[in-house]
Amino acid sequence: KQALQGHPDSPLKVRGVAVLGTSLGAIRASILYGVDPELKAAVLIVPGGDLASLIANTVLTPIARWRKKFLDPQSVLDPIAPPVELTRGDLLAFERRLRPHIQVDPLDFVRPGGADDLLMVRSDGDTFVPRYNQDRLHQAYREASDLPPHEIPGSSLGHYATVISTYNSERQTLLAFLRQRLQP
Repeated sequence: KQALQGHPDSPLKVRGVAVLGTSLGAIRASILYGVDPELKAAVLIVPGGDLASLIANTVLTPIARWRKKFLDPQSVLDPIAPPVELTRGDLLAFERRLRPHIQVDPLDFVRPGGADDLLMVRSDGDTFVPRYNQDRLHQAYREASDLPPHEIPGSSLGHYATVISTYNSERQTLLAFLRQRLQP
């Protein structure tokens, strides 16, 4: 807040600070919201919790390639070998191996009582941040606050389409939510 307001004679008068994030930015914003009490509100668009599960199940190409190389090292050594199809069991085993190495997860930083100042957008059709992981974070806030976070219903169109449609068609809703919470 002090950095935004700057010099005492600055024409900028900051009433409060909120955080807004999309996708990985929403995952990061959820952690920031959980640890910084100066933040008066958060808007999280397709966020997720339980990062071991998210990494094991996302179809986001860079992560899926890395996961494939980790689970099928032969594919790196012999690029013309037929690909090995990963089973659900392979992915669960990978998740179990990964879990102890995840040191920061949004589920560990849920702000108690923070749901009333949190707006979430979840997507049914998202395969980058699977709905299961979006629901985990939503449920964690519900349990920490005894009420669910505010929500704009997402779409079943997928990750990018939900983000774009939220910014295009729900901009006024996002702004109204933030204005209400940043009132003096």
